[in-house]
Amino acid sequence: MNINKPKRQNLKTWAELEAIRKKIAENASKNIHPVVADEIFNFIKLCGVRGNLRKKPWYKVVELFAMGQVENLPRVKFPILSGSSEEESAVPWEYFGRDWYWWVNLLASSYGWTVDEIAKLDIDDAIGLYQETEVADQMEKEWEHRLSELAYEYVPATKKSKYVPLPRPKWMQMKKENYKPKKPKKIKILRSMMPQGFILNLDEEEQDANTSPTTP
Repeated sequence: MNINKPKRQNLKTWAELEAIRKKIAENASKNIHPVVADEIFNFIKLCGVRGNLRKKPWYKVVELFAMGQVENLPRVKFPILSGSSEEESAVPWEYFGRDWYWWVNLLASSYGWTVDEIAKLDIDDAIGLYQETEVADQMEKEWEHRLSELAYEYVPATKKSKYVPLPRPKWMQMKKENYKPKKPKKIKILRSMMPQGFILNLDEEEQDANTSPTTP
């Protein structure tokens, strides 16, 4: 039975994929490999792949996992995703699956949409709207700051007050050409888990056989 390719998912499933991705990274760092393997299968299935993946060669599973991640990446270089290169630590109230409820709370409170409407969004639409809510919130704070006495600093040398603008987040200060996506986190694989001997790429061999000249 042929295995279909991973597909791009809507926001609700994407949030589930994000939770699984975090779980994979967490368990890989602790060398809990059986959990990592199970979650990789779960990730691929959530990407819409059907069939018995456990009967497939390991390299095919890895290939499908990589394809699923790439297919479900944001396709727009949003500045808000490039604001910090530092690794974010989990908050004390973090739990598995919180990503979805975070998105529902954000978009429902900002736009008054239902859970079903939010679930059908593409991740690019969700991130774009999230950035716009952050921009609107920053503009409102800057307006309120301008009306406050705390926004003006007295300069003794000139005997005048100088306006001190409210600092903006780093991602709002970056120039467009400086947007840089975060580097993917590298995960070490134990030598004992790697295949032994020569590794043959059957896809390349099949392609070479199909393109090789035939004898008349």
